Amino acid sequence: MSDPTETGILSTGDVLNNTYVIAELVASGGTGEVYRATNRVSGREIAVKILKAEFAQDEQFTNLMKREASVLHEVIDPSVVRYYDLLESDSHGGFLFIVMEFIEGRSLADEMKDKGPLNETTLLEVAERVLCGLKAAHEKNAFHRDLSPDNILLRGGDPKQATLIDFGIAKDVNDGAKTVVGGGFAGKYQYASPEQMEGRSDARSDLYSLGMTLMGAYRGQSPNAGSSLMQIISAKAVKPDISDMSGPLAALVSRLVEPDPADRLQTAQEALEFLGILSDDDEKTVILPAGGPASRAAASTTTPQTTATGTHGGPAAGVETPPAKSSRTGLYAGSAIAVALALGAAGWFSGQFSPAPSDPTTQSAASNTSTGTAATTTASVAPVTEPDTESLAETAPQPEPLPLADPFVLTIERGSPDDPLRLIGNLPSEDAVPALTTQLEQHLNAFAVLSDVTPARGEPFAGWSERIIKVAMLFDAVESWTVSANDMDVILIAKAQNELEKTALLNGARAAIEGTKLALVDRIEVEIPSVSLDDLDFGLQDMASCGPLSLTGGRNGALGPDDALAVSGKLAVAADMSRVQAYLSQMAPGREISSDLEILNSSVCSVLRLMPEDLSGALEIDYSYGTKADRVEGDIFRIGENPVIDIRLPKDRDGFLNVVFVDLAEQVFHLLPHQARSANTLQDIGSVDGDTRSVRVAYPVAEASIEKLGFKVVEPVGANILLAIVSDTPLFDEIRPRAESSGAFIEALNDRLEDLPDDGALVNYRFMMTLE
Repeated sequence: MSDPTETGILSTGDVLNNTYVIAELVASGGTGEVYRATNRVSGREIAVKILKAEFAQDEQFTNLMKREASVLHEVIDPSVVRYYDLLESDSHGGFLFIVMEFIEGRSLADEMKDKGPLNETTLLEVAERVLCGLKAAHEKNAFHRDLSPDNILLRGGDPKQATLIDFGIAKDVNDGAKTVVGGGFAGKYQYASPEQMEGRSDARSDLYSLGMTLMGAYRGQSPNAGSSLMQIISAKAVKPDISDMSGPLAALVSRLVEPDPADRLQTAQEALEFLGILSDDDEKTVILPAGGPASRAAASTTTPQTTATGTHGGPAAGVETPPAKSSRTGLYAGSAIAVALALGAAGWFSGQFSPAPSDPTTQSAASNTSTGTAATTTASVAPVTEPDTESLAETAPQPEPLPLADPFVLTIERGSPDDPLRLIGNLPSEDAVPALTTQLEQHLNAFAVLSDVTPARGEPFAGWSERIIKVAMLFDAVESWTVSANDMDVILIAKAQNELEKTALLNGARAAIEGTKLALVDRIEVEIPSVSLDDLDFGLQDMASCGPLSLTGGRNGALGPDDALAVSGKLAVAADMSRVQAYLSQMAPGREISSDLEILNSSVCSVLRLMPEDLSGALEIDYSYGTKADRVEGDIFRIGENPVIDIRLPKDRDGFLNVVFVDLAEQVFHLLPHQARSANTLQDIGSVDGDTRSVRVAYPVAEASIEKLGFKVVEPVGANILLAIVSDTPLFDEIRPRAESSGAFIEALNDRLEDLPDDGALVNYRFMMTLE
């Protein structure tokens, strides 16, 4: 909860879009506010998430919010907060707001704060639930990217009802939040994976963060990862010490917090299997009552129980029903209810639950036992008498038969994600209508089902309607669709985003009707949707391992169905190129994608990641040859050639000049200053020609000396980088070694670069590509 005295953009009683009545501000972060509200049409309590006033008109933040709502809307699981809609307000300046599920509960961070270390049983329950949520999210290509105790809510304080919130789209950057922002990553660094510190993340990153969360909760405090970026990176490179932990929790955490993603459990499902939660029956569908964890995809098994039953099928008087036992590998709570409901329906249709003979004693005992309360009477069992069949025939009227439907039809359709589902046609009983409506609402994420159903006889075969429902449930991710069954024909009408989606829908429908004589009529069209370039770029920058990547294509910020897409930039390793191409193919399917991606190396890229967005044009780096007068083309030098390097800048510029050469072998050479050439004050070095000062830092080999460094290109060849910095004060406290590892240099440089923009520093770099 936020501070009760804190105020936000909205006030209690405000009404958004004539529908959502604001109750109170419940949370406020660095960029956003969350309110508890009520939908006054449906009466449902919901949460409203908005951007703070200072960010509401910022296009970058609004685009992030749109992406958050778009991605998370597709994730439907009790372990993940539900995102219902993204709307624009009709008041307060027309800001965007997200309508989402309101969860009453405490965060795992609150539990740690109040209780300190949490026990293993509690944390295993949290782990199980969170993994189920991650499994559902990852299947929709939604990655959390900021999993921490703050973002796990315990519904009603129950760890078995842990729920993931606040996926890592727009993040809190408040003082004290301990977040690292930049390079595509915004998350709490204590829990972030090593690859996130480099701007990369995938499903395995969320698993690492879960492991760190469990470890921190077990100890009652956040993991210590240092305070500077280099301290964090160094800490993340080593597997955390969990020697104080033991048992199943320690085993799970050990498999999640490996620094190398390839060494971790690879998926949430694999982690669940490691815990023994999933079995070979994982793909079986179990329909649970509303509120039960139906979408967990957990295998369900039941333990038969034999009980004496009364007249209405409940426990007989005086017979105690043993309590249901819970097991980590067994059926989730609520599955037994689903089985009982199924048995109850079967009993009703076979006549077991039809009205009993009108004997007052028998009826009283039956009504008491059916509610689980034993009747207290002088006789524990009523006398058994033969019913008067003639009287029974007169007093128990037979139900009117249902009308005959010929043909027997059923249509399920939705015009758009914002429209209610429509259910039209016939079902074999009145009882099937509410059960089916609930099932459709839950599985197809429908806020309402408009039903125009006539119960009737004439179902083509037993289970016909269930088969049609199975087909309809395949369309949960399709925006507009119709499944219309007419006796033995099932017509599929929809617009698929690509051929792959269409094929998946048809194959799923064939599997749903397998073993019957139902015939599919395919009217599914492929219509490739437009894609927002901002949305594409947002996910792309997560893969930028060597500076920002660029996208071009489309018009007015959108990529049409026939538009080509081009990506360019630099990457650290070849594997990053495959990841980029796979991402774009998945997010912008059906389009021609060209790439101009250059593979450099981790050493050079580690320097690039520290560079400011705006480089200094006044600071030039000039290349020439030491042995010939030819012009250097494309920053390229070949083996045996002698690069000569000059730094040029305005003659009146004061300060200190530092020039370093970082090679592909992770070595750094300080060209200025170094032990034999310590002077680097601009007014004391170089030569002036007109308005330009030139400082030579690498000489022809024929002139080389201890003071004047000169070199020739040798193997290995590849990408190198030359970095020049002018600062008002010395860049380092002392002259660094002439040669050192890139890791040591980058750590020292990173600490200093944080202050440079305030000093009016000049920063520039230039690649040097060496070839055979």
